[in-house]
Amino acid sequence: MKSYSGRESNHGLRFNLRKSLMNQFFEWLAMGGYSLYVWPAYGLVCVVLGMNILGIKWQRTRTRKKLQRWFKR
Repeated sequence: MKSYSGRESNHGLRFNLRKSLMNQFFEWLAMGGYSLYVWPAYGLVCVVLGMNILGIKWQRTRTRKKLQRWFKR
């Protein structure tokens, strides 16, 4: 693309590349039309994994407290 000065410019190329990358990103977010099924599934997996992590931490604290009480006897 030539600018007014007659030199080659790549501003249009950069804009098209950025636009293309954004389009690819939004297509990826749309998941080929299945985004209403895919993203809630990802969310559910994150919630379940988070609950597992919290459950393990709570179980550990309860067990530690029980052991501390048992050893104080």
